[in-house]
Amino acid sequence: MRPAILGGLSTPLLLALALGGTPALARAQAVKPWTPAGADSITSLVAEAKVRFRQTTTDTIDEQTIIPFERVGQAARRLLRRLGRNGTLFAPTIEGTLDSLGLETEVVNDPQVPSIVLVMVHNPYRLTQQAVGYLLWYRGVDLRMQGAVFPPCVKPRIHSWWSGRPNTPYAAAIIYDTRAIQPKLGFKYLELSGDGFYWDLVQYEGNGPDLGAAGDATFADMNGDGRPELVAWSAAPQDSILTPLSPVHPMIREAIYTDRGRGFVVHDARVVPGPLATLDLFLSWLREGKPDNARHLLVDPMFLDMALKLGWADLRSPRNVTVDMQEEGQAWPEWLGARIVTKTGPQRWVFHFTLQDGHWLIKDWLAEQPARPTASRTASPDSTGGRKP
Repeated sequence: MRPAILGGLSTPLLLALALGGTPALARAQAVKPWTPAGADSITSLVAEAKVRFRQTTTDTIDEQTIIPFERVGQAARRLLRRLGRNGTLFAPTIEGTLDSLGLETEVVNDPQVPSIVLVMVHNPYRLTQQAVGYLLWYRGVDLRMQGAVFPPCVKPRIHSWWSGRPNTPYAAAIIYDTRAIQPKLGFKYLELSGDGFYWDLVQYEGNGPDLGAAGDATFADMNGDGRPELVAWSAAPQDSILTPLSPVHPMIREAIYTDRGRGFVVHDARVVPGPLATLDLFLSWLREGKPDNARHLLVDPMFLDMALKLGWADLRSPRNVTVDMQEEGQAWPEWLGARIVTKTGPQRWVFHFTLQDGHWLIKDWLAEQPARPTASRTASPDSTGGRKP
């Protein structure tokens, strides 16, 4: 089986590093912190890791810079061993212990298969550095550990399941948010070897599904075959006829990924239906010269003639339609407010929507009347500067 290359390091090499196989020369060159005799082994590992983390001057992981990550992984392994094989459900509690010692970690598992634990280790002094995620699992009485390089990330989630295949009895998928100005959903998919000794990395960054912008994702057995499908939600790409602004939430893209034997591939993708998606589609069909299609999105077809007379079929830029208001106090609104700029100038409108036969339709729209100035705003100031008593 070929080794999977991650950040310049192969899985076997990472496994060796995670299990303490770092070259002796690199170990000898590093400065180790002083610890009092008899100090707790975990405290000693953490102290050394923090010193090495501070000395790091690069954002990439190599044979030298992985050493402090290795120490934290070893500390997590010892804490998990103290919980025992029957206590792995409580594995996330060790995150608080590690972080209280000045580390930056995230410890997660899947409550359905709690014995497979992910410990994500970050450099607490250099969050732009790549992270290392350690999988810990029991093979008999042996608590094993294997590492993999991740981009700078937050919010890792893991889903583990029994695959039923003799050569790969268990599978695990890891989802995370990249730490970037425009975060994305990252993904790794691994399969456990038949002898339970190691994990084979099947899909990873650049060799797997693109889940899109950071959002949410979950696994569900949608067809009841005992194997999970991956469902991801993220902001839809900005290629529409309108521009949503806060507090209006952008349109949501939903994608379903299925496992076809060697990893997950996209099965279906769509924009989640809703009032904003209906308004966008209505204006797009007007622009594309498809009035009959646009008419099907209206409760009252008479509004189509009004839209054409208003010049909405001539809109060409997303900047022409700015949707920036919505029903107060509702995360899923049924009316939206928009500013539409046509050849005759800007005008604000309020669009009302309704759900009919499982489809969101435009019920009507009303023009907003500009507020009239009050007398206090139009009255001339007192030239004497005096005030009434």
